[in-house]
Amino acid sequence: MTRFVVLFICLVLLMLMVSFAGRSVAQDRPDPPVDGPPVIMMAQATAKDGDVILKVSNPQPTFKTKTVEVEKDGKKEKVTMAVREYVWSDIEVKVDGKVIAAFDVKGKPIDPKNLLTRLAKAARVAVVLNPPGLNRKLDPYYLGALKDDIVVLKGPEEKFRLSPGPVPPKE
Repeated sequence: MTRFVVLFICLVLLMLMVSFAGRSVAQDRPDPPVDGPPVIMMAQATAKDGDVILKVSNPQPTFKTKTVEVEKDGKKEKVTMAVREYVWSDIEVKVDGKVIAAFDVKGKPIDPKNLLTRLAKAARVAVVLNPPGLNRKLDPYYLGALKDDIVVLKGPEEKFRLSPGPVPPKE
């Protein structure tokens, strides 16, 4: 009987440990993001008439048709399908620190003039796009995925002229 009691107590303790261990793992997750992720683009800074101008390049999807040979019911036949390819879409934006501002991954503002050295060569940047009337910041959830030297740009969506991209052709 005592052996049964000892086994029962050990089993209860084991179940408690497992249930608490499971809860602590679930609580180690960060808070979920409030906003969407930044858009990763390429940017290069130049000076123009005393202003800092960024050439921002964004990979945009395009669709092309391609004819491929497939096997269907044991017979080879040619099929035309839509294939997504990416091409660069370039725009120029003026970084003034107000409408379009630059930050480091810790949220500290970067003086636009410093971008001339930080982005002298084209480099990846994280862009936080603000729809009209909103002033979003980079959600802390995404900061862990960015390297320390990444520049974060923030500005109105319309300044970056991003479009949802073309619709694939109908068959």
